[in-house]
Parts: sequence; structure tokens; C-alpha cells
Amino acid sequence: MAVSNINNHFMFPLADINEILEFFNEMWPEANYTKTDFTNPQPERMQQLYVSFLSDIVHINMDALTSLSGLENNMSYPEVHANSVPLLMLSLSMNKTARIIGLKSFEMVDLIKPRPKRTMNILSAMMNFIRFVLDRNDKFDAVLEETVR
Repeated sequence: MAVSNINNHFMFPLADINEILEFFNEMWPEANYTKTDFTNPQPERMQQLYVSFLSDIVHINMDALTSLSGLENNMSYPEVHANSVPLLMLSLSMNKTARIIGLKSFEMVDLIKPRPKRTMNILSAMMNFIRFVLDRNDKFDAVLEETVR
């Protein structure tokens, strides 16, 4: 079964729980994901996974993106925003990335109250994109190596 959205974006295969579990544990073994992480997704674990994806695969500097430095001067109470700004920036970053990886959207609810079926859809798209990127990197490295010789 494949997923596509109305805007004629490319299609990606929906992965099953075992494939997703194995893949993301290979990508980030230190996270030690379990089936429960994906069948009953918790906000903190999914946020952690999305940050890893954005920083390691999409190469977004999440520390710089979620920092309040520079904003403190424009805020009356910056400590109030210490948790909301990083979450908002993560949501915006994932929303922009969603279209690139074949998803119609990514919403704040995907971070604060992830639903199992939607989370599996997001993870399938991420997995497909990561495989594509890694495959292209291998081919690029091979061409680069031959060029250098």
C-alpha cells in the first residue's frame, strides 16, 4: 500500500511496525526504540526522534534554531517562552520538511499529542527519505572518489 497526497506528490510505501522499529534503531541505536514507542507514541520520544532526523539528516542546527538568544531583548518574560519557542521551531521545521519528504503537512498536534496511525505515516515518509538520502550520498561518494583518482 502506498500513500500520496492530493497535490500529486510522490508516493512512498507505508512500512510496518517491525520495519520501522529496526530502521530507526539502526539509525539512532542510543535511542533504543521499542514497539510501544510507535504503537503508543509519547510526545517526548517523538520530539526526540524528529530532532535527530532534522539535525542528522536534514542538517538543521537545532541548537541555533531553538535558542532564545537575541529574542530576550524583545520579550518581557523570556523564561515564559523557554519551552514554547523550541517546540514551535521544531514544528515549523518539520512542517517545511514534510512537503519535501512527501507528506501533506506536519502539525503541532504531531508533537504534543501524536496519534499512532499518523505517526506511522510520518515515520514511513521519514524512513523512505532517509534511505533516498543515504543512497544518493553513497553514489555521490563513489563518483567523487573516482574523480579524485
